Amino acid sequence: MRLFVIAILAGAFVLGVPHARAQDGDAGARAALAERLIEVTALESFDKLMGDVIDRQGAKLEGLSDEQRAWYTANALSIFRPHMQSMIDTMQRQYAEVFTANELAALVAFYETPEGRIISRKQSEVGAMLGENMGAVTTAYLTDLMTKFCAVFDCPTSGTAANPAKGD
Repeated sequence: MRLFVIAILAGAFVLGVPHARAQDGDAGARAALAERLIEVTALESFDKLMGDVIDRQGAKLEGLSDEQRAWYTANALSIFRPHMQSMIDTMQRQYAEVFTANELAALVAFYETPEGRIISRKQSEVGAMLGENMGAVTTAYLTDLMTKFCAVFDCPTSGTAANPAKGD
């Protein structure tokens, strides 16, 4: 159980620390502006961006037949879309909590410009590339953390309580 809690805390650290909350008191305006911000920065290019990510992931999957790889590429996006709504809802809530109404209005105004749309698209592309690598980074970090933690404390391995790293 202790390992599980440490892994969760480490994962939370990797995924980010909560930000200060906006204090302007206009929750309704912030919510509407956050929704618009998501529309202009994420939703307009979502299918193309995710399609590209899925194509790259499909090419990297090992041990699949051509038929399995084709099924993955053809179906992954349509299966992902309903799950995306949960992430969008969370993003909207977080933007509305972190930014003031004036800040959100400024962001929306910028991202509605031609330059803002180009920057948004490029930020989405970079975010997708980073997201593809985050799994490997998180796994490497947690493996390193737990290896070092278990070198100091007893950690059960393969059903045993002894820790060979400590000489138990």
